[in-house]
Amino acid sequence: MQLLPTDRVDWQPEGPWRVSLFCKPHPASVTLRVEETPASVPVSELADILVLTTAAVTRIENSPRLRDHLASGLSLPPVPPSSRRNSGHTVTNWTGLWLGLGFWLLTSLSEPLPPPVEETPDVFSQEDASSLVDLEASDPVALTYPLPAKPFRNQAVPPCKTNKGAVEIKGGCWVELAQKPPCFSDQAEYQGKCYLPVAKPQRLPQSAAP
Repeated sequence: MQLLPTDRVDWQPEGPWRVSLFCKPHPASVTLRVEETPASVPVSELADILVLTTAAVTRIENSPRLRDHLASGLSLPPVPPSSRRNSGHTVTNWTGLWLGLGFWLLTSLSEPLPPPVEETPDVFSQEDASSLVDLEASDPVALTYPLPAKPFRNQAVPPCKTNKGAVEIKGGCWVELAQKPPCFSDQAEYQGKCYLPVAKPQRLPQSAAP
């Protein structure tokens, strides 16, 4: 498999490289064997090669043609050493370079991948809310109101439904909330607690006599 960088990649190796890569499951390890390098042995250039290779393979990793191409090469005989090019510097004392999988700190030189296209999920409504609460804002001002001296016109009055958590305060039925002051704008504050008024029971419709 040959990778040819496009004109958008401004990169040129200093000299020839010959690198072998081995991976074993038990124990899990990756062995990078450097067999030939340019005379100056630029390690940063090796990192560039690995980055370019990773970027290229990632783009085509799901290609069936690539899978078939790699499978067809498994039966090919190994290339004899005599047919390899001898230009460059042959590394005789680098029998293997072990790289931990978590230490591949490489700088990408390849063209950046295009950003993914965001799709609008069907689970959201196409309508906008009339008002929104910005929870990122710090210390929002709470617009609460004091508990009135008399019950509202549409508020339930005693006897209150105490079995459902209602209590009598100033002639009206109220429900204490777990919310502590400052209360929300639709809540009443009374003696350090937040309350909501209980709705007045609706009258049942009476059937008209014939």
